Amino acid sequence: EFENYTDIMVTKKNFTLIGNREIDSSIAIHIMDNLECTVLLKDLMLRTEMNSDCIALGMNSKLTLDIQGEVNIHGSIKVPEHSELTITGDGLLNMVSASESQYMIGHDLSHSHGKINLFLNNTMRLHMDSANAIVIGGGLNEGRNPITIRMKELIIEQTGREAIGIGSREGKASVHIENTKVSYDSRCSVSAFIGGHGVEAIVKNSDVDIVSFGDRVCGITTYSEAGSSVTLFAAKFKSIFRSKEVFIIGGPDSFIDTAVIDSTFDISSESSSVIAFGSNNKTGSISFYRCSGLMDIRSANGMLFGLPDEKIEKEQCDIKFETTV
Repeated sequence: EFENYTDIMVTKKNFTLIGNREIDSSIAIHIMDNLECTVLLKDLMLRTEMNSDCIALGMNSKLTLDIQGEVNIHGSIKVPEHSELTITGDGLLNMVSASESQYMIGHDLSHSHGKINLFLNNTMRLHMDSANAIVIGGGLNEGRNPITIRMKELIIEQTGREAIGIGSREGKASVHIENTKVSYDSRCSVSAFIGGHGVEAIVKNSDVDIVSFGDRVCGITTYSEAGSSVTLFAAKFKSIFRSKEVFIIGGPDSFIDTAVIDSTFDISSESSSVIAFGSNNKTGSISFYRCSGLMDIRSANGMLFGLPDEKIEKEQCDIKFETTV
């Protein structure tokens, strides 16, 4: 029972909080600056006023969050630029955030996020409803801090106006997903599963399932002409896009070098304008090695590749491309 507490300051290396997942605990957990610690949460529901930070790391702190049982968090986890968060454990983690929030795990649109490691041995479900927000990451990433995801299942559900599932709005996004089943469902005007002002993305031995509806939707994109790279290795990439404008891997003025190896596609896109891979300025490159699947592109103004022919390489590929104008 925590009715007599509103804030908990963690000052020691190990801390355990056990609650009742059906009863709200209106408290916030703060990690002291310069502390490396493990916090175990079990069968707990955390909620703060205005859906602010339920857990806040201090400066230069390292937190291992051990999830056991079922943990529900109505709010966000703040990870400042020089700090590091690792989420582990065998429990279920559900997070819900509302319109006041700009992020769920990371930092707000005016700041850089720290290192984020999602290593849960179970399912993490993140639901965000906000006009302008990033689910995992932050507005900036001046320290080029990576977001590493290696877990059983990650489910991201996002509604709003301008949204990024994983990445950084104004900084270069460094995202590594491995051995994970990922679902991203977006109902936003402008959205991207992975996005940044430059992107370094690796998806390895993972299943990615994207469903996006909006005005301009992207799978993996960059918002600048700076050089970016995307690697899909032994990945299953399934997606449904319904939008005025679609970029599956690429962006309006992006430069992305893409390598796809031993991967399969199941892509369905319906839009007024679509570029499956590449950009309007036709920069970057793409290489397919030992790939298969179906890409069904239906658009009044559609292109499979926004790239010059000499920048497209295919080897031992059995990808069926269907385009309907």
